[in-house]
Amino acid sequence: MHQAVYESVPDAHAVIHTHADFCVALASCRKPIPPFHYMVHGFGGMDVPCVEYQPFGSSALAEAAGKALIDRNACLLANHGMLARGTSLSQAFETALKLEALARQFVLASSVGSPVLLTAVEWETVRQQYRTYGNGSLARRSAGGMCLR
Repeated sequence: MHQAVYESVPDAHAVIHTHADFCVALASCRKPIPPFHYMVHGFGGMDVPCVEYQPFGSSALAEAAGKALIDRNACLLANHGMLARGTSLSQAFETALKLEALARQFVLASSVGSPVLLTAVEWETVRQQYRTYGNGSLARRSAGGMCLR
């Protein structure tokens, strides 16, 4: 499965596979993580996909996971777990940790009701803001003009 990701995504230099609790919970329901939070964008798109069920260890699972990670940096594996990729081991590990946190938040939100998903218009704003996310530009504009650095 890891090899299939390396072959499908040339800039992937590390792949992490886990059976993290909340990722497994969603994967067991065969549910992707939809755009309920702007941080979903950090995984490469409007969702974190859930790859169709394939037997563990199979070439079919490897192929499906490799395809899913062409345009995403993480995915859920139906009735199994999750997979994250990165340009380094530390980046792949951070992605795996963030995915488990996001999965936990989605499960918690779903336990209260149906999370309200971001619209296409709202998502376009997310996409635009993500271009500078993390470089401090949003923090400087926040808090009524206060600099949060």
